Amino acid sequence: MSKQFGKRPCPAKGEIIASSECGSSRNRLFVCPADCPFNPFALANYERLMEIESKLDRECLDWLHSIAAKPQALLQQLSRLHASGDPVALHSFIAVRLFHERNDAGLSAGERFLESRDHGLSNDQQALLRSRCGMRVTLLEVHRVIDHERIEAVDLMAPEAGRFLIIDRSLARMAVRYTTVLAWRYELPHFQRFWGVAITVPEIVDLDPDAVVREISRHLGGPESGPELLGWLALNFVRVQASINAIHAVLHYDMLSSVDARRGVAVYNLRRPLALCFEHLIQLIEWEPGELTDGEFKEGFLDALDCLDAPAEGKIANSILGRLLVGDGRWRLEANGGERFARLRRAFESHMGDRVEFAGERFDDVAAGIARPVSQEQLALVPPGLRLQPTQIELTTTRIVDTENSPAQIAAAAREEFLRIYPDVAVPALGGLTPRQAATDPKHRPALLRLLKGQVRSFDEENLRQGTSGDMDWLLRELGANELILPAPPLRPPSELPSPTSAADDVLDGRGGQYS
Repeated sequence: MSKQFGKRPCPAKGEIIASSECGSSRNRLFVCPADCPFNPFALANYERLMEIESKLDRECLDWLHSIAAKPQALLQQLSRLHASGDPVALHSFIAVRLFHERNDAGLSAGERFLESRDHGLSNDQQALLRSRCGMRVTLLEVHRVIDHERIEAVDLMAPEAGRFLIIDRSLARMAVRYTTVLAWRYELPHFQRFWGVAITVPEIVDLDPDAVVREISRHLGGPESGPELLGWLALNFVRVQASINAIHAVLHYDMLSSVDARRGVAVYNLRRPLALCFEHLIQLIEWEPGELTDGEFKEGFLDALDCLDAPAEGKIANSILGRLLVGDGRWRLEANGGERFARLRRAFESHMGDRVEFAGERFDDVAAGIARPVSQEQLALVPPGLRLQPTQIELTTTRIVDTENSPAQIAAAAREEFLRIYPDVAVPALGGLTPRQAATDPKHRPALLRLLKGQVRSFDEENLRQGTSGDMDWLLRELGANELILPAPPLRPPSELPSPTSAADDVLDGRGGQYS
């Protein structure tokens, strides 16, 4: 039937109905299917949904203002939050006021808005508000990025509910397999939506993400499980964000503070002619030509050599133990890491003997320059148990021996090489077992699965940075972790990875502008 007669087919009723009946009854009296072109909550009507959301945001802010005991104080608070540039604080304030604070009758402001006779909301806005009144905090683990809008995920606080579909362009642009965030979520008839912001949950080797959230709640004086935990998270979302931000900062500080990041420098005077010392040097120690900087040339050095550390045939990169700056009467050894520097000194002095004379050494603490100090306020927000085992890293320098491929191809090959040897490398987080051993050990297998999720996530994130594709399912199959094999994300334009706090599609931005 043509539009001019105000009629349209209704798949829910199986007949032609008036456009006005559709507008007043869809998703309320009618169970509208996901493929109905007139359903604003259909998968294909994303833009229409966002228009409804935007208008409802404004109506809800107006409603809060109209029922506030102190309207001017509410306006000032909204203005301060908007000016602060903190989307978590702004969205949490509105979410609590609208959906979680309740009156003596047990009704939220959003529910009272729906019951008011003169609310002026369209049928579509009412349907959306009803859904938002059931909004809850969720711990989301992404399992599949379908396309630029759709994601499949599970709620780690309620895994028994299984996977569900989320429509959110912002998250779909930056998510990968096993991205884990804490966020507000509400259900629409055919998919679910985020509201506000999402916070990335820190990786803790010994704890699953839901256990991390429970530990944060316990540390901040909240419950550890059940509906009480979800209610507490909703009312304390800003405190939880502050704790998570502090955990990110403190764990980063602990990681850098624990690394052997001293840069050792030793100076030697030559006791024999340069040519004789140099000829003796290259007879036994594995050196390769290095690069001399302009500053080093101005210091009087003539050349630079890299000392290779156990070069491996067939590898695309060789580890460099340290470097030697060659001068006419003075040589200088440099290495990153106290242990590596000590090994380089021993090898050099043992080989050169009395041909050189040690003149002095110094150490520079590289980590001190990049580890941001943390405050007592931050430390107080971090559960002590989450700091027991900081991530261990080792600083190394490598020489690329592949001259035929691009840097991106070389990086991909290095990643493949790491994954190839990974099953048989002892891992401290697995009690010193290798991943292959832990795969069959009931005690350590859960920790292995957590580590493998992190490997998959890192692999996908690198693909996202580089605009490349691929997966590492072969490694999961080799370790018998088939339950972790999920479809790889689609190829997307290179993207910046999310910050600890990332916005969903419907960030209010200036929608509270009239209250500024």
